[in-house]
Amino acid sequence: MTETENFWVFSNRIYEREVVQQACLQLQNRHDLDVNMLLFCCWSGMVHGELKEALLDQALQVSSVWRRHLVHPLRQARTWMKTDLASAGLKGDPSYPALREEIKAVELKAERLQQLELEGLIDRPPTSNYDQSLAVVKNLKRYSHSQSLELEPPVAMLMAVLIEASVPGENLETALVAIS
Repeated sequence: MTETENFWVFSNRIYEREVVQQACLQLQNRHDLDVNMLLFCCWSGMVHGELKEALLDQALQVSSVWRRHLVHPLRQARTWMKTDLASAGLKGDPSYPALREEIKAVELKAERLQQLELEGLIDRPPTSNYDQSLAVVKNLKRYSHSQSLELEPPVAMLMAVLIEASVPGENLETALVAIS
């Protein structure tokens, strides 16, 4: 990771790993965590250090509004078209898959804009001379705590996957110990 790597580039770089995708989706679907907030905790820990409580609160507020009013409804529509269209008694016009892909593209654009909003909350330049791994761990712990999520072993393992992907040279075992 370079110091100038923005949030979107960082997110795409680590999210292209299948194990990261699976961890993020499990944390989203099973524990109602916001993938962009998970990635924000990792990115900000790598570039800017530990998130202060006021900044985390601000990020949570921005993400909550963005997610509730735009990202989540788009995801629901896309998922409905994939899984429940036939059970709703609709015939499934051949153009439906193309519409679903368009919704998916708009959802991705909305997530990118959400990330730009989150990145814009940070009003300091990148910092150095701190433990990036520790900052990422503390950020993820704070976010989990804010969502009343205990870091039980299955959740801790998913978080460790994110830490390992975010921090160069980090390994899964060390990350798991740090987040537990």
